[in-house]
Amino acid sequence: MEGTTAMMTILIAGVAISLIGLWVALPLLQMRKAPSRMRARGSAPVKDDESLARKVAIVAALREAVQRRGLMQVRMPDKGEEEGSFELERGGHGSFRIIAEARRGVDYVVELEASAQVAPAMAGANAAPSEEQRAA
Repeated sequence: MEGTTAMMTILIAGVAISLIGLWVALPLLQMRKAPSRMRARGSAPVKDDESLARKVAIVAALREAVQRRGLMQVRMPDKGEEEGSFELERGGHGSFRIIAEARRGVDYVVELEASAQVAPAMAGANAAPSEEQRAA
């Protein structure tokens, strides 16, 4: 009878350890997936320089795309190029591709598709803030 109790205890402990391992490993496996794809649109008023308005519109669209991940640096495409890259402030990088751009009235509008790869060590720090953190 004591042997059966010991076997059951070992079995239950093994299942518990396996579940804890899955609980820890699953988020790590999800972070290593393909970069997340985002679509966004940004616009900027054209005052004197259309190329400056284009750059401001690209940054506005990227900020919308990566939301709270902390956009830090953007490599702007030259006029005519359709792709660029950016780095995230807390670790990670991404790239973007311009889908459409046009001057509409006094605004320059850019629509782009961006993909970002967050550094695995910083994924928790880059998560969207909770309701309590936003309220504070």
